[in-house]
Amino acid sequence: MNRAHPESRVEFSDQTTADRPRRSLSALERRSRTRKLWAALVIVAIVALSITIYALMPRAPSGPPPSIQVTPSAHNLGDIPPELVSATFTVENVGQGDLVLQYIATSCMCTSAIFSFSGRNSPTFGMHDNPAGWSETLKEGESGDLIVTYDPNVHPDTGNIIRAVYVGSNDPATREVEVTITANVVRG
Repeated sequence: MNRAHPESRVEFSDQTTADRPRRSLSALERRSRTRKLWAALVIVAIVALSITIYALMPRAPSGPPPSIQVTPSAHNLGDIPPELVSATFTVENVGQGDLVLQYIATSCMCTSAIFSFSGRNSPTFGMHDNPAGWSETLKEGESGDLIVTYDPNVHPDTGNIIRAVYVGSNDPATREVEVTITANVVRG
């Protein structure tokens, strides 16, 4: 060692670095480390949130799209007494992909609807408290019946009425189709 600088002397100690007292971090160094830790946590949280949002985003279906067609779009029940009356609409997949009916709802508590397909009937749908998780899949060219029932005794209305039924699907061009029934309620 004396060759490096004739005036310097290096003394070696038997004490290892593990035995030496550690230098404590200054408040500035602690704040800097804390900020770096928080920045890293925020970045990890942003990345995790971005991945979650991307995973939950709806994807465009691959292949040709389905297309919903409901006929007729309106049905006139004419003059009706105060008793249950029904009208039937045809719901058809005129597209090429699978058409998934996702919900049915009505505009009034006096109106209900069911979907009949392949010998099965859906639950009854109305204005409120409709069954969650219901769906029906129609392949290309398949069709089913939307049976709409109006009960004039729910309201004491007389005269002309208009009620609507909404059918939601995965048709990218028409997410919801509305059909209507009209009638003239005649009371005694």
